[in-house]
Amino acid sequence: MDVRLRTNDSDCELALCDVIPQDDHPSYGCRLLVRSAGFAADRPFWVERSVVAQFLEQVRAMDRTLTGRALLQPLHEPDRVELELTRTGAVVVSGELGYAPSDNHLKFSFITDQTCLRPLIAELGRLLEIDAPAV
Repeated sequence: MDVRLRTNDSDCELALCDVIPQDDHPSYGCRLLVRSAGFAADRPFWVERSVVAQFLEQVRAMDRTLTGRALLQPLHEPDRVELELTRTGAVVVSGELGYAPSDNHLKFSFITDQTCLRPLIAELGRLLEIDAPAV
């Protein structure tokens, strides 16, 4: 499954591609894809289920209140992606990705708008629903 932020700009992209729940840990493994004005990263990314659930709630609150921030950052890794909704309805997408042991590092930022939040909310919700433990 892919979780993609729609951006209304073909030169800007943010996606969690090929998301797979990890059997041995309550987390997801995927490829994090970022494209921002000519800069790009396509790399492995692991993030805890609880972090994804919290990110979803933060994005829902942004959509509901038209203000706020949402942070997607694994608990034990420095990589991060952040969405911030401005007063004008713009969503600033930013983040930093690093790769050890080399010095590869990408700091990115681009702008989309609040109409892109609801499709992201739906995709994150489907991901968590698919992976929900049976009751």
